[in-house]
Amino acid sequence: GGPVPLLLLEPGSSAFLRVEVNTSLSTVAERKEGSLELHTNYEKLVLPLSYETVQGNLSFVPAVVRVGLAFPGVVVRKLLTAQSFYTQPVTVAAITSPDPRFVIRSLNVSVPPGGRAKVGELIFDPTLGGDGVHRLTSGPPSLNARLTRRYEEWSESPVHMPLEAAELEALRNRRQQWALLKARAGTDLHQRLHVETDLAPASLTARATVAWPQIVASPVLACGAVHVGSSSTCSIDVRNRAASPVWVELLLPTEEQAEQAEAEQEEWVLKRGHRDSVQAIKVASAHHAAFGLPKRPADKWQDSWPLGRTPQEAPPKLHLIPPGGEARIGSIRFSPTRLGAVRSTVYLRSNLTWLDEVLIVGDGGGGRLAVLSEASAAKAERGDPIGTAEDDEGVLRVTLSSEELAGAESKLQALAAGGESTTPLPHVFVKSFTLTNRGNLNLRVDWMSVQPAGSPARQGSCSHGGFSVAECASSFSLAPGSLRRLDVVYEADFRSELATAELEVHSSTGTVTFPLEARLRQHMLPRCLSALRTYERSRPLLTTRSLLTAVCLVLVTYCAARIVHLSLKLQEGRGKPSAAAALLQRAAAAAK
Repeated sequence: GGPVPLLLLEPGSSAFLRVEVNTSLSTVAERKEGSLELHTNYEKLVLPLSYETVQGNLSFVPAVVRVGLAFPGVVVRKLLTAQSFYTQPVTVAAITSPDPRFVIRSLNVSVPPGGRAKVGELIFDPTLGGDGVHRLTSGPPSLNARLTRRYEEWSESPVHMPLEAAELEALRNRRQQWALLKARAGTDLHQRLHVETDLAPASLTARATVAWPQIVASPVLACGAVHVGSSSTCSIDVRNRAASPVWVELLLPTEEQAEQAEAEQEEWVLKRGHRDSVQAIKVASAHHAAFGLPKRPADKWQDSWPLGRTPQEAPPKLHLIPPGGEARIGSIRFSPTRLGAVRSTVYLRSNLTWLDEVLIVGDGGGGRLAVLSEASAAKAERGDPIGTAEDDEGVLRVTLSSEELAGAESKLQALAAGGESTTPLPHVFVKSFTLTNRGNLNLRVDWMSVQPAGSPARQGSCSHGGFSVAECASSFSLAPGSLRRLDVVYEADFRSELATAELEVHSSTGTVTFPLEARLRQHMLPRCLSALRTYERSRPLLTTRSLLTAVCLVLVTYCAARIVHLSLKLQEGRGKPSAAAALLQRAAAAAK
């Protein structure tokens, strides 16, 4: 029959009341007091209440903590730094995360007003998520015990343990698990961390990435460009990101294993999306025999063994890398036998990632001499791309038009009639060609020769059949894509509409032969030949006429000098010679 009770407490029981405080929108700190009254059927309780507002906030530096890359066996740690904008000290009591992979160790420290302090450590362990990530670095159970014992008992003369099929099968399973992990949960993690303080709650964001397990600095090893027929060596850079030492050894697949891996590698590389790996797969063709390890009979390195054919007397070296350490492993020899980019695969076995695969890429290189077409040469002069090799000239051709031959005829006739000579003579034609290096390495031109087609080259032979090259004995270098002008001179005899010879270029990359051709208009040949013969017959007469003229000029000059000399002597007898006489004396000396 009385009022309905708000709360009914049984004997010995307790109740907890939550009081909500709604502060004002004041921009200054304030303190408020009040009370809470509890009425029971026996008594009245008055509970005093008070609250105080604090101005400011707690932030973190940086606002987003980027943990970076981690994988099973590699735990990443980051210190958390807080900055207080409160007007009084604030104590960070705890930092928690709903994701078990982010573990926070709180330091329970107090941050002074306007100051900074390290309040905790963030530890990212990707194996604590329960999503099977730990299996990414698990090897075949049949090999785990053997390899562990082998690492522990390693000596200076170990027994070679080649790459086994079970290891490659475990690598295939790891790829499948990785694809499922990326599709199901993703590998880029964003997590909001909750911060509890004695003043007000706060938060910060952490970002981390679950990475494909690898100890290599890059999944692609570029051996660079090497001249075909020669060789160079390249090594793999590795880094131990774990907190314990790591054993690493270089493994080469057999020829059969390399071919089997090739069938799956392209799909895996495209799926993984590593930019350098994708580019290597697209531009390079598989050629396993171009890569190998040096062999070491009797402790001397000689030549190299192809992949998968490492001799038993030269087992792979086991490298011990300390925590946080780096090393350069292997001496892989690249010996290209053909032009173009080639690739193969090697593996690194370790007690951290089990098996790393490295795509090796090399470029079989060299210079390649070519002669640009007129259209490509015009583009080059304008600074435009010079086009493809399909546009290059195969024959160095001098084609003379009717207009050019008519001009030569008229100039020869003028010379025969005593006209002024020109350089070059009218029947000598110069055609400029543009040389370029279409290879990927520098080439050096040592010398050139001009000879009949099919005849052996002879150094110093710079002309034949009317063709000549002025700089045939010159040596010069051509960088990839660079240009150089080559002038071919043809002295026509007008006896045939087609003249041929051969230009042979001897360079650091071998010998290149270019046919030489001169084509003349047949209907102009008789007229030009007649003009040339007339000019040649007139050359002795012209030479004699010129010689007589020179002799007469010398005699006249000498006689004049004698007359001036005698005149000066006469003046000296009469007195001091005048300035004009002195000038005549110098002229006479010069004439004599």
